[in-house]
Amino acid sequence: MTPFSNGDAMKQLSALQLDILQELINIGVGRAAGMLNQMVNTHIQLQVPVLRVLSQSELTALYTTRPSTVFSAVQLSFSGEFAGVSALIFPPESASKLVSVVLGREAVPENDQMRAGTLQEVGNIVLNGVMGSIANILKEPLRYSAPDFVEADIARIVGAGNGMILVARTQFSMRDHLIEGEVLIIFSLSSFGSLLTAIDSLAALGSIRGRPPGRPTPVTSPNNQGGLLFGTTAQCSGQRRRLMNASSNTLQS
Repeated sequence: MTPFSNGDAMKQLSALQLDILQELINIGVGRAAGMLNQMVNTHIQLQVPVLRVLSQSELTALYTTRPSTVFSAVQLSFSGEFAGVSALIFPPESASKLVSVVLGREAVPENDQMRAGTLQEVGNIVLNGVMGSIANILKEPLRYSAPDFVEADIARIVGAGNGMILVARTQFSMRDHLIEGEVLIIFSLSSFGSLLTAIDSLAALGSIRGRPPGRPTPVTSPNNQGGLLFGTTAQCSGQRRRLMNASSNTLQS
């Protein structure tokens, strides 16, 4: 199992590992978009154009540069071969905008229970979509707690420790609005090592091709549901098809 340190987290992963992580999250976000479309009866497009891997100290330093110091977050704890906490995070103004668009209301009071309930439901769908796809495709069952909604600074949201965090910038496009948030998946160091071991096993089976030479080219995913893929169009289509088949086979078993 690969040892990890607290700094330069991105440098400790191979290009192929990053590609597979990106695609696992793309597939989960695509599934979540389909469920959200049914819930609100309008077209919602989710995209994940940027994925980073940071240590907790790196993430905290990143967020100290943001204009907001308090964030709206839905948290979902998970356990199994991988253990940790996933979270969907928005600046408060973005969270309110998302709620107003979903509910079809011009304004939602900051202390409105409907606001918290709506964000919790959206977060539950997105986080379950992402974590469910990771678990299904890597064939590592996970157990989940009930989602929690909090508004706090980033240190309280991610907690203390030496974990590794997947940071996926997430764009919600709906009714001519673009709302940005971030999906965080916080792993302990041992759990993150287990995750990469499972990813390496998946790659060894030939389920995913490696990154093509040169700079990756963003490609819009099929049906506009899964964000961006990296590679040529043919490679991305094949990559998605193989991963989707792996997920479907696991769900049927």
